[in-house]
Amino acid sequence: MKIPKLAWIAGGVALVAAAVYFSSLPAAVPVRTARPSRGPATAYVEERAVTSLPSISKITMPFDGRILPIGLADGDAVKKGQTVASLDSVDLLNWQEQAVQMAECMNQATLASAATVSSSTEQYNYSLWWMDAQKAMFAKKTIAEKDLRSSILTYQESWDHFNKATREENATKAMYSLCKLFEIYTARQVRLATLVSPVDGVVLKRFYSNSLVLNAGTLLMEIGDLDALQVTSDILTTQAADIRPGNKVQILDLPTGPLAGTVARIKHMGFTKTSSLGIEEQRIPVDIAFADGDLAKVREAGIPIGVAWRVRVHITTAEKNDALSVPVTALIRCPDGTSNVFVVRNGKAAAVKVATGLSNPETIEITSGLADGENVILAPPAILTEGAPVTVVNSPAGS
Repeated sequence: MKIPKLAWIAGGVALVAAAVYFSSLPAAVPVRTARPSRGPATAYVEERAVTSLPSISKITMPFDGRILPIGLADGDAVKKGQTVASLDSVDLLNWQEQAVQMAECMNQATLASAATVSSSTEQYNYSLWWMDAQKAMFAKKTIAEKDLRSSILTYQESWDHFNKATREENATKAMYSLCKLFEIYTARQVRLATLVSPVDGVVLKRFYSNSLVLNAGTLLMEIGDLDALQVTSDILTTQAADIRPGNKVQILDLPTGPLAGTVARIKHMGFTKTSSLGIEEQRIPVDIAFADGDLAKVREAGIPIGVAWRVRVHITTAEKNDALSVPVTALIRCPDGTSNVFVVRNGKAAAVKVATGLSNPETIEITSGLADGENVILAPPAILTEGAPVTVVNSPAGS
C-alpha cells in the first residue's frame, strides 16, 4: 500500500521541527563535582620558611692587626671559651712588659715623693712653732729682731719646700696612674688578641683562613648553637593577625617527613617584600620552635640539618571537631561580599548562597546554606549560569 504523498510531507516537516527544537536547546556544560565532607576542620596558614637561629655569635677583629692562620673550618664543633683565632701579639707583649716596668718605676717615685712630703711637713710644722715662739720672745724684748727675722725666713723656706714636695707628689701620682692605665690597656689588648667562642656550637661560616692584616671590626667567622635551631617564616600581615604564640605547626619538606612545632614568637617589626609577581607585600617574621625530640630525630637519621634550610610550614590558627567542608575551588566570591556554590540538581546547575567559616588553602567550612549530600561543582566555568544543564565528568568516587 502506498503512503500518501501528503503523509510524507507531514513527516518531513515534523522531523525538521524536532531538529530545530533540539538544536535550540543549550548544550550541557561538562563539570567536575565533589561531595562535601563532614568532620574535623582546620584553618591554617601555609608558607615557605627557613631554619634559623635565635642568635649567631660573630667573631670580629678587636683592633687593627694581623690575624694568624685560622685552622677551624665550616662545620667544626667548638666549646665555649675555646680559642678560635689569634692575632700576632709579639709587639703587644713587649708593650705590656714595658708598661709593667714603667708602672713599677713610677710607683717607687710616688713612694719617694710621699716620704719627702712627710719630711717637709715635719720641717714646716717645726718652723711654724719656732717662728711663733720667736715672735712671743721678741714681744718681751728677750731676743733681737735679727733672731725673729731669721725664724720667719726659716718658716718661709720650709713652706716653699713643703709646697714643692706636695706638687711633686701629685705629679708622680698622676704619672703613676697613667702608667697603670697603660699597663691595664696593654694587658687588655693582649687578652683581646686571643679570640674565643662565646658558646658551645659549630662554625657556621669562616671568612678568612690565611694570615692577613685586617681592620678592626672585620668579620672573621660566625658561630651558632645548632641545638637552638628553629624555623622562621615571613608571614603576610593579614594572615599573621590570626597567629598566636603556642599555635601548632607542621614543618614540611624535610627528608624525615613532617615534624611538629609550635609558634615561639611573632616579631614586632614588619617589612616590605616584593613577590615574584612584582607585588609589594607587608610581612612579619614568625619564629617556630621544633617539638621536643623532633630535631634529634633528624640528626639521628644522619641528616646534617643546619641554618637556612628551606622548608614549608602549616601554622594552625583554629580548629573544629565537626564541620561541613568543601574544596576551596567550589566557592565563588560575589561582588557584594557574599559567597555562592553551584550544586547539581536534576541535571542542572543551581546557585546556592552559603556562609563560610574556617578555611585553609585546600578546604573551606560551610556553616549554612548547603546540605550534606549535595554535590558541589568544582571550579565552575565562567559560562555556567543558574539552571544551565550540566554533564558530570571525572566525578570523584562517592559524588
